[in-house]
Amino acid sequence: MPPLPDVPNVIKAIMKFTLGEDVDVVNILHFEFTGDASSANLDSFASALSTEFHTQFTGHLTADLSITEVECIDLTTTSSATGLDSTVRAFTGSGLPLPAETAIVVSHHISRRYRGGKPRTYIAGALAGNLTDEQLWDPVNVGIWQSDWDDFINAVLTGYSTLNVDNLVNVSYYSGFTVVISPITGRARNVPTLRVGGPVIDGVNSSSINPRPGSQRRRGLQGR
Repeated sequence: MPPLPDVPNVIKAIMKFTLGEDVDVVNILHFEFTGDASSANLDSFASALSTEFHTQFTGHLTADLSITEVECIDLTTTSSATGLDSTVRAFTGSGLPLPAETAIVVSHHISRRYRGGKPRTYIAGALAGNLTDEQLWDPVNVGIWQSDWDDFINAVLTGYSTLNVDNLVNVSYYSGFTVVISPITGRARNVPTLRVGGPVIDGVNSSSINPRPGSQRRRGLQGR
């Protein structure tokens, strides 16, 4: 499979966590940058992402959760630099954990209007005591998580030597799909179509915590 198209001046940050038995809980964020995305500067940015996320959320997510690695990749070309922080940082929230697939949903708001799914982040590690009922988070916790998220993003949008991280963004590689029929099985499947002219980059104007829990079924390790 060929690589995805280049995205100039955008960093892909892959944040990896361990939750219980699952050692591959991943959130991916994209950031627009100016300046020099050298390996050393990206190492510093990766460290800041790990440190700041842990600092803001540590007492508010289960102690069964740890952030284990952050990798930052300059998407300008396929040979651009990467950075890594592999410091393990455990969270410290107390109380009964919720099932692994339950997630705090962060909805990212952009100016472009379109049909279909909008950019989101699914944070693992919420606690049973964070719920008001089976369908709603306690509003107090929603407010706490909102402050945690805003403070996290504001803290990492800064300079790292000669690298300036300017904004959280969403990268859209695809538009529509093509129906492909297998010559062997005869079954049809929808294959996303890469955008003509390259990816679209949308700045995130704001982010908000959804008052209702979300779900990431693969974190329950069903079928692995």
